Amino acid sequence: MGLFSGIKKSMADRLLTPQLAMIIISLSVVEAAGEDSDESAMRLGALAVLSPVFPALSEKELEALLGTAVDMAEMLGDDAVAKAAEVLPAPLRETAFAFACDVAFADAIVTSEEEATVEGLAEALGIDKRIAKKIVEVTEIRNRGLEE
Repeated sequence: MGLFSGIKKSMADRLLTPQLAMIIISLSVVEAAGEDSDESAMRLGALAVLSPVFPALSEKELEALLGTAVDMAEMLGDDAVAKAAEVLPAPLRETAFAFACDVAFADAIVTSEEEATVEGLAEALGIDKRIAKKIVEVTEIRNRGLEE
């Protein structure tokens, strides 16, 4: 254990906001997507720009937010999703889950790792299974492409 490990975790706990929590939750899906997660990361940025949870972010502010979320997720380690869930007000838990689902569908292929991560997020966020299924179904509909 390093000299700063406890301090970093404590700092991350104190500085974790609902906005950062939402990004950290979606980052867990980006991480599950693996090396080819460019589409997932881009989708996460687009979601943040379009969401009223992140009012009027400039490109620089968005980059800073994403960078801070990555750093905080690393500091929190395995507790990142649980800590993020604790910080989120109840109404934003479903929103965070919807973001995560959208990130999973970003490249049109949901891997088994992404699926397992999304299912774990539903549980960690306390999302009712029926609601979680509806969110996944609607997200799939929103992400359909042109049929050949």
